[in-house]
Amino acid sequence: MRVAAAVVVSVLVVLVQAAASWQTAPPGDMGRGREVFAANCAMCHGTDAAGMAGMHPSLRGAVQRLTLEGMEVAIRNGRATQPPMPAWEGRLSDRQIEDLEP
Repeated sequence: MRVAAAVVVSVLVVLVQAAASWQTAPPGDMGRGREVFAANCAMCHGTDAAGMAGMHPSLRGAVQRLTLEGMEVAIRNGRATQPPMPAWEGRLSDRQIEDLEP
């Protein structure tokens, strides 16, 4: 019984430490994110991220609509919209994608 309790406590300690590190993970670099956006996204979504009516959606409020995870999936895999959004996986590094996320 003591061994099982010790294992449970050990697992809980590891989980708490992991959760703490996830919460304190450094966010993307906004300055670099602006550069990545300007070089890769602004042509369609506009320099102010307002989009182009009837063509490319506004990215303002995208986090609230899609969540951070949803945004990352869209960036990595593209979207089958008209016109389609290309997949950026393999074109942008993981770090560049993290920098794009607010």
